[in-house]
Amino acid sequence: MKVDIRIVNDSLTPAINKLIKESGALSKSVLKAMGVSLQSRIVRSFTDQGLRIETWKPKKDGTPTTLQRSTTLRGSIDLTECTDKHATVSTSTVYGQFHQFGTRKGLPRRPFFPFKKNGKI
Repeated sequence: MKVDIRIVNDSLTPAINKLIKESGALSKSVLKAMGVSLQSRIVRSFTDQGLRIETWKPKKDGTPTTLQRSTTLRGSIDLTECTDKHATVSTSTVYGQFHQFGTRKGLPRRPFFPFKKNGKI
């Protein structure tokens, strides 16, 4: 699963635009720091409910969902690419997308990437 994040209107964009204007480009180190920060937030959202974009539906037995049977999904969240133009944070698991978006067969959405269904953060 690959996530492409584009921030459209927020309080961070003016500061980033100022950096770009002053330096001519957004440095790779700034993008890497942003990617590492996002990766950390995603990983922490597995145990910190306050970082989740929405509440996860409990398991069928009513206990809280953690998505941590084997911790493979949580451990697969990585900064997979960083250039002077973008940073990519993704999971290498095939099933991550099913937890993020849910399925038609009844698996509920349990998003761990911090963006809503419409792509907004």
